[in-house]
Amino acid sequence: MTGSGSVRAERPAAGTEAQAAALLGWLTDPDAPRLCLVTGGPRTGKSALLAWFAAYGARSGGRSGGRFGARSGGRSGPRRKRAARTAVPLADQSALGAAWTIADRLGVVARTPGELIHVLATTDTRRATLLLPDLHAAAEPDALAELCAELAGLGRIRLVVETRTGTPSHALLTTCRATVVDLGGETEDGRGDGGRKAVRNFGEPEEPEGSGETGETVGGFREPGVARETGRTGGAGETGTAGGAGQAEGASGDFRASGDAAEAPEHQAAGEPAQPRDPGAPGPRARTGAARSRPGAEASGVEPSDPDGWSQPPAEARSSDRFDDLGRSQPLAHEAGSGRSDPDRRSRPHAGTPALDPADPVSVCRADPRRVTTAYVADAEDDRGGLRAAWLRAGQSLSRDQDPATRALVLRAALGDGADPRLRPALEELAAGEPWRVRWSRVRGDLTPPWPGPVTALAAIGDRLLVAGPNGTVRPLDPVDATPAGEPLTSPAGRVEALAPTPDGSVLLLDERGRLHTVRGPAPRPPYLERLTAAVTATLTRHPGTALAAISGSVVVGDRLGSVHAFGLTGIHQAALHSGRVTAVTAVETPAPFLCSGGLDGTVRRWVPGQDPHPEPIAERRTPVVALAASPTSQGPALAIAWADGLVELRLLEAEDRLSFRPGPPVRAVTLSEDGGVVVGMDEALIRLDRAPHEAK
Repeated sequence: MTGSGSVRAERPAAGTEAQAAALLGWLTDPDAPRLCLVTGGPRTGKSALLAWFAAYGARSGGRSGGRFGARSGGRSGPRRKRAARTAVPLADQSALGAAWTIADRLGVVARTPGELIHVLATTDTRRATLLLPDLHAAAEPDALAELCAELAGLGRIRLVVETRTGTPSHALLTTCRATVVDLGGETEDGRGDGGRKAVRNFGEPEEPEGSGETGETVGGFREPGVARETGRTGGAGETGTAGGAGQAEGASGDFRASGDAAEAPEHQAAGEPAQPRDPGAPGPRARTGAARSRPGAEASGVEPSDPDGWSQPPAEARSSDRFDDLGRSQPLAHEAGSGRSDPDRRSRPHAGTPALDPADPVSVCRADPRRVTTAYVADAEDDRGGLRAAWLRAGQSLSRDQDPATRALVLRAALGDGADPRLRPALEELAAGEPWRVRWSRVRGDLTPPWPGPVTALAAIGDRLLVAGPNGTVRPLDPVDATPAGEPLTSPAGRVEALAPTPDGSVLLLDERGRLHTVRGPAPRPPYLERLTAAVTATLTRHPGTALAAISGSVVVGDRLGSVHAFGLTGIHQAALHSGRVTAVTAVETPAPFLCSGGLDGTVRRWVPGQDPHPEPIAERRTPVVALAASPTSQGPALAIAWADGLVELRLLEAEDRLSFRPGPPVRAVTLSEDGGVVVGMDEALIRLDRAPHEAK
């Protein structure tokens, strides 16, 4: 180790230097397959190699690269950010649970494995390398192998999957285009000899023996189904493959891949991928098992308590235990800025693994979420009084590493009206210390009062809550209990993307084509509002809008180029506030009115029309803004923000205070009620949150 205690320069286990070099070479080769299989028999050091790979170069600060143990020289050229490596242990995992965890790590929201594939195929996500140990120990290894194959086929992320030779899941993955790093079989003393064999034959192609795989061995690793070598130039003028071939046995290898400037760019998938078979379909009957957990560190730069443990072959304990720290919730799309931390982030791992009773809400909230998901996937017959349905509805949020109280709050918000009446008080008691209270929730299938349907836009107007859906219907609800508060509003808009109530009681609608429509209120409209609305409508017919808000005497529109336009009685003010499409705008009616806008660039900005925009954003994260809503309060203006990764925030702009909540499914809309409640709209649920009494002071 270096003097600073970094794991960057720690050697891989003895006898696996060649495979370590092959892994790093695969990582830096832009033409290499997106899938890399680390395979071999039991107790051959597969997990130890992956643990070393996960930790190698993880520390920030300084440049890594060059040969192992050598000091980095003055490398010239701009420094490039390394794609993140994050571990998702697969032991005891179902395909559904793994999909939730992977989505969370990549900063997206997906309710099923099939939806994860679709979201990643249509979303520009940050470069990442996923490390997936213990596929053979998963509850649904075959379904997970199919999911890994689909993810690799997208071409947008790299995957390193630990498989065991001779298993059906291994055979399935070897039919894909993949690089195979093979540690061989097991000797009589329980240690693998594959590593030594690979070093001796490094750079010498060999035919796989008895595995049924097609392809050729390149530099000690195979590429099934690929009739070419992904060769690279090794150090000292030697010709090698995948960053390490051609070196003599016992050499340390050329470990250049972990440097911030060394990792190769990812290729984007060309065109729309074929519709995959949903890996979330029921597979082999899931099994449950206790998973050890230990206090975690951040996913980047983990310093293990026993450094030697990272370099040795796995012992009797399940090998993914060494990944528990690296696998802790650490999504790539993280937030920036000051204020209160996300309650998901201030959570602590629990000591030990409590026994799981799938019918007990307290037990479910305290247990390992991987085990809970696997148990519910395995037994679809018993809904556990509505607890199972609620868990599967909010699963991605519940699968994050967090306190039982936070998990209880999310689970309470996901309960339907047909749930066992004993569940709500039990969950509310467990969540008593959380900063939120669930006033009400309406989920698909609720009857009393009825679920209003999928939500595309929300707005509050006086004592009513307006809920717009994909069919163009706008339903007024009572914000106190979500009961219907009048006849639905009809419009020619079709799918409604944004709602903007006006002071005279009319409602402006922005349709999916970016055009403006008006639903008149009961009172006659003032002539100046008629003229203003007509002018904005004509403008958006030629130049479609992407976001909409209204304030006394002004209509605010965002566009796809990142500009915000404030149409007023005295003219129009414009400002280029975002890089890319404006996704949300809101207007704050205070003595000094101002606007807030959010965009695909992940920023929320404040602007007073007629003045220069504020140079610094109110909020900035590595994920797009979905919706905004602002309202004056006794503590100053409050701003609700919905992010594309499923996070909802409530910020008090003058107090620099914020609260956060993750409901689980993708959030489509958010608004603030007249009395300060936060209403969150999703495809299958509508919930209202109030600040807890101890937070509202």
